[in-house]
Amino acid sequence: MNEKSLRERKDELFDYISEFHILTRSEERWEFAKKSKMNKDKLINSNLKAVWKIVETAIVKDKEIDENDFMDLFNSGVEGLYEAVERFDSEYDVRFITYAYHWIRAYVYKEKDSRRIIKHSSNFNNLEWNNKLHSSSISYKQNIDLNDIIDQIRRRIGVILENDVIMRRYYDKDELFRVFSLKLIEGKSYSEIGVIMGLTQRQVYSRKKIVEKIIKEDEAIMGAILEMYELMD
Repeated sequence: MNEKSLRERKDELFDYISEFHILTRSEERWEFAKKSKMNKDKLINSNLKAVWKIVETAIVKDKEIDENDFMDLFNSGVEGLYEAVERFDSEYDVRFITYAYHWIRAYVYKEKDSRRIIKHSSNFNNLEWNNKLHSSSISYKQNIDLNDIIDQIRRRIGVILENDVIMRRYYDKDELFRVFSLKLIEGKSYSEIGVIMGLTQRQVYSRKKIVEKIIKEDEAIMGAILEMYELMD
């Protein structure tokens, strides 16, 4: 059976969220007063249209993100909506969606930035990196050394592993940084990384998931990578 196209999945999602009406202010207060799982789901479903609009706007404004990223961005927006439901107090003198907008947008744009970083990495190969790294115009720009940024990323990965007992047990910080460096700095594919590092496909995949998780969840690393790409542009 063929997998559904993106358009078909989007149409199904739109039909689903269209089934729910936007709650009135009094209905919101009632649902928040009870705040059971069922009531939380009702609050979520009634505001999915807002998530849809925020995601569509994010895609239109960023040329590096396209429709293929829609579902992932939407799911992140829903996570932000759940966060808003947990944090909102019905005594606030604002409608829930006004409060939730910040959380939805924050989650959507964080996912957008992490996906842009992954895509951006494929635009650089080792030769381009070396040429740009030794360019005098780069070292002059804001007087920032790219090597300092790379060292900052390496140290941050070490801190993350040090604070995560499970991750520290199974992964080596230098090995993870090597995967990170080959992918995001040298633009290697994951299959090429496996050959270079002597890793099986399964080992590469597990390290790929960890690297992408770190990029997505750690704002310090995400900021450093974006800064690095700005210097290299």
